[in-house]
Amino acid sequence: MRQRSLPLFAASILLLLLAACEETGPPTINYLKGETSVNSSDSALFECQAWDWNDAPVWFEWACSRGSLVVETEEYYYQQVKWFAPESSGSVALRVRVVDEDNEVTTDSLVVNVRRVTKTRISFSAAVKAELFREWRDSLRTSHSVRCEFAVEDSNLLSFYVLDDSNYGLWLDGQPFEALASRESSPEDTFTVRVPRTDWYHYVMDNTEGKQDREFWLRVRTTTP
Repeated sequence: MRQRSLPLFAASILLLLLAACEETGPPTINYLKGETSVNSSDSALFECQAWDWNDAPVWFEWACSRGSLVVETEEYYYQQVKWFAPESSGSVALRVRVVDEDNEVTTDSLVVNVRRVTKTRISFSAAVKAELFREWRDSLRTSHSVRCEFAVEDSNLLSFYVLDDSNYGLWLDGQPFEALASRESSPEDTFTVRVPRTDWYHYVMDNTEGKQDREFWLRVRTTTP
């Protein structure tokens, strides 16, 4: 009788072990999702849902190679974060670690493409009177590029400057100045310059040396890095 009961006893132990094994292990991530293409300096929501074998709590730990993260919503086995994209374009890795009460970990990740953004700052057609100038003030950030296009009616001549705040003041006072970009006595031009530092900048259409009014058009666009 004892010899017959041993296999039954061993089978019972094996079933218990198997059942115990089936109820342990690292947490499982059901999904990690969110936008995979985001404009520079924009934001997007990402969410992750996970569960634990023992129906115990899990913790979410987020990280990103660039940009910043803030938790928006947190529920049982679920968390939503808002990610703020950087100013510069390119790929960003966004990762989440799910940790259970036994310190077992499961990870997942997404690659997000940050897109460059181009904005039209000025699109203007008008006249600048003789011996006067027209000026537009704009806040520009480091490493952004500025594309300027202008033309003067009937191939007349005007000067065009892109000046930071301090050099604009020097130019107004008739003192020597250094322009980010300048086109002296030109009928038209198209060019692109990179902003060296964050500052206020001035676009100046100059007819102070002219003896008659000049019709012109101007377009200025900026693009993120």
